[in-house]
Amino acid sequence: GGGGGGGGSGGSGAETQSMVPTGAVLDRDAWEALIWHCYTPCLGAEPRDHPLLLSERLLQDVTAGMAQREACAQILFESLGVPALFVAKAPVLSAFACGRPTALVLKVGALEASAVAVHDGFALHKSLVTSPLAGNALTNILAARFAARTPPTDVV
Repeated sequence: GGGGGGGGSGGSGAETQSMVPTGAVLDRDAWEALIWHCYTPCLGAEPRDHPLLLSERLLQDVTAGMAQREACAQILFESLGVPALFVAKAPVLSAFACGRPTALVLKVGALEASAVAVHDGFALHKSLVTSPLAGNALTNILAARFAARTPPTDVV
């Protein structure tokens, strides 16, 4: 689920940008190209030969991501030809990865931190609590504190 850093430039001068900064795909053509790239050159596999599991972030509104899921499914079935698709909530997958169908799942991403209860394999939407105090914000706060306490040193 959530997106990484907003952008930046690598050493080649190429500009990079997250396709899913808020958890929703903004550029469907780029997303489709990325999926093709993951299957063919990276995995050496044909999409039509393998079912696919997608994870999605949990939203307070249960129906909010419906259009996004339908658009992704349309691309995956019609353009890539995947034989089967399952979309699961990321907190449920996190709980299952720890061998627990019931858990309190805490996630700290670059842009958002969240806590949600998972009970018997179902994410409880009403229990979702989010905070913008997450990875990027914490990094900025710590960097400012270190800069204020540590005198700059010249490296020659």
